[in-house]
Amino acid sequence: MVFRSLTPSRAWLGFARGRVLLAPLFGAAVAMACGWLLLDRTPEAIGPLPLAVFGVGYVVTERPVFREVGGDIGKQAPRSIMLAVGLLAISPIELVVTATIAAAIGSAVWNRESVLGVARTMVVVAVETMVAAVLLDTSEILAAGTLSLWIRLTLSMLLAALAGSFVEELDAISRDGGQLTEISTGWARLRGAHLHAAPVMVAATLAVILEVDVRLGIIAALPIPMLWATLRSHIDLRDRYSDLSNIHDFSREVSSESDLVSIAEAAAARLESSTEAAHVVVRLFSPEDGPLDGVVGSLTIPMPNDAACTDRAWRSLFDEGGLREVQGLALEGRIGHNVLAMPVSAEGHILGVVVAADARGGARFGHDDRERIATLCKQLGVVARGSRLHARIRHDATHDRLTGLVNRRYFETWVDEALATEGHGALLLIDLDRFKEINDTFGHQAGDKVLAEGAARIASVIRRNDLAARLGGDEFALFAAAADAETASEIAMLLGQRLEEAFDIGPADVGIGASIGIAIAPDHGSRTTELLRRADAAMYDAKRHRRGSTVYTDSLEEGDESRITLLAELRSVLANQGLEVHYQPQVSLRSAEVVGIEALVRWRHPINGWVRPDQFVELAENSGLIDQLTEQVLARASSDAAGWVARGWNGRLSVNLSTQSLLDQHLDSMVMDILSTSGLAPDRLTLEVTETMMMGDVERTEATLRKLAGWGIKISVDDFGTGYSSLVSLRHLPVSELKIDRSFVMTMMDQKSDDVIVRSTIDLGHNLDLSVVAEGVETPEIAARLSALGCDLAQGFAIAKPMPADELTAWIPAWYARGATGGQRITASST
Repeated sequence: MVFRSLTPSRAWLGFARGRVLLAPLFGAAVAMACGWLLLDRTPEAIGPLPLAVFGVGYVVTERPVFREVGGDIGKQAPRSIMLAVGLLAISPIELVVTATIAAAIGSAVWNRESVLGVARTMVVVAVETMVAAVLLDTSEILAAGTLSLWIRLTLSMLLAALAGSFVEELDAISRDGGQLTEISTGWARLRGAHLHAAPVMVAATLAVILEVDVRLGIIAALPIPMLWATLRSHIDLRDRYSDLSNIHDFSREVSSESDLVSIAEAAAARLESSTEAAHVVVRLFSPEDGPLDGVVGSLTIPMPNDAACTDRAWRSLFDEGGLREVQGLALEGRIGHNVLAMPVSAEGHILGVVVAADARGGARFGHDDRERIATLCKQLGVVARGSRLHARIRHDATHDRLTGLVNRRYFETWVDEALATEGHGALLLIDLDRFKEINDTFGHQAGDKVLAEGAARIASVIRRNDLAARLGGDEFALFAAAADAETASEIAMLLGQRLEEAFDIGPADVGIGASIGIAIAPDHGSRTTELLRRADAAMYDAKRHRRGSTVYTDSLEEGDESRITLLAELRSVLANQGLEVHYQPQVSLRSAEVVGIEALVRWRHPINGWVRPDQFVELAENSGLIDQLTEQVLARASSDAAGWVARGWNGRLSVNLSTQSLLDQHLDSMVMDILSTSGLAPDRLTLEVTETMMMGDVERTEATLRKLAGWGIKISVDDFGTGYSSLVSLRHLPVSELKIDRSFVMTMMDQKSDDVIVRSTIDLGHNLDLSVVAEGVETPEIAARLSALGCDLAQGFAIAKPMPADELTAWIPAWYARGATGGQRITASST
């Protein structure tokens, strides 16, 4: 009899789809009807007590220990012995009734089966006993005494065992929805016969001996316990070795695996092959996302995470933590009654859960299955923990820890792969405009907050299949897949709007803004490095012209190359002490005396002429050359000022400091060394700092300024009104002078609001006992207005332009030689 793989028609098996026990009950009814008609053998009654003993024996055969030790053979052997004895000693009806009831009791007692499980066991036992009885009597009639009792008994029991297996299979098919699979082939039948042959032959032999002589049967049965114990010890050792080998193979299989889903699949397959579980579900929780979205295994389970579990069955599982049976757990839309579940944990953290359901053959899970599941759960916890750590390491290797965006290396690799696949797209290079000022002013903690928030805003505008990265510092990149120049410009505009919104950094709400360079592939390059270089050129053009974003053109790269060349030339000129220092006088609006001189750095390029200070000072700050530049300017100016003092000039020298210089821990010692070398007294030096510089590392800045002020050096706040200083800072820091920014002074005669700002600043400075300097005094009218408002000092073209030291040496006595006073002298100097 060979059953090919097929799908049963609705005519004969469709009624069983989704129903339990209908197919096996139909087979059992047929077998019972045949037996009732054919069996008329009635052996001598053996009495109620022996019959009860026989029933108890059948109850014992249902103990799960037999399957645990011997598998299918261990389960079949004791049942075959009881069946063989019963066939020779009990009438068929008594045999069927007693065996069926006893098997039901044993299934309920030992395996704690549900009502349906007990019913399945009763049907299988009834079919086996009835088929064996029918075949035994039929063979006696057909053989007419030519076959021995042992042969007839063996063949009858073997075919009965196969019939019982077939009924079990039909039951499984009906529970799985009525689908016949490859398990229903003739080869499966032959393999089943091979498994049943040994226990059936032993049982038949023992029954025949008992039939001949009870005493011989007892003697023949004596070695059975010893053989059983030996077999059990052997099987225990074999199982332990198999379990160790299984765990080792599992560990080796997933040792290089980092994907949690793959690990869960491997664990589920391993448990299904090594336990009696018909279904295994393994769920491993993602460290970022909680429970995985997918379900591994053949069941669907409602799986909450350990922090938000409302189902009572799952909640108790997570609370108790150990391997335990879970009743009433929803599995695939039904309630599972034979379920083992255990959380997967490591170092006190729940990493997932393992669920084993529906032990094969309808029995409950045995001790060995529990041990295997518990052992593999422990190993799975170690593996899952290692996978999480490896995932974290890999994530850190490819992502920026502060912002969570991918890093430069990953971005370049990803974009190269995208370009190789798609062939086109847009790369946007994003540089935060005022980040350095904020970072220097409010400290690195505020700067980190700006970077993290800025990264979140950049990530919020990317489309599906786009990628954003932090390349380093305040520089970000975004690759817009399949985008042209127009689309990229729209994205850049949206990014600019998002980054212009105020950032809450604690001390103040500040706007950052961004300069964005755009390069289009393949027009501007087919590799990430090419696109980045050209987007960088476009970004610097956007920053220089304050236009938000710029799409790369060939003409821009010339400017980028010139910037690199300019930096190289700046290094050279600093190394050769080639920068010049020019000086602009500061005159008292009351006495017209030259009370101050501001030192201003200048660079005369041998080919290009004068280089604007804002160009090369920014280069110096960004390249780490600013300390060297500051030291050279301060040394040159201090030496020149000491010479003027020696000639009788009674004024002060002002020198600008950059933010980086102010935060330099060696600034104070550098200043004092220069003053000592030049011979200029500390009380003749004024160091100018911007108000935003004072708001950076407040404690460090205050300590540095107080140390300098303690030696007599004056501190002036430059460009006042354009930064973020507060009255508290002005009151507590050792400031002696305010300089009104030229942007207010130059327009105060035309803009009433600027005039109000200038007047208010003068009043504020005087109320704080500070001297007030107005820079950008370009006309006599402005000078007169400032004098009327009570401003202390003026600086600008209305007095004198910046000039070299030798020209200033001649200009000072010429200024005094004019002989006028106050505003009249300033007016005269400008004509």
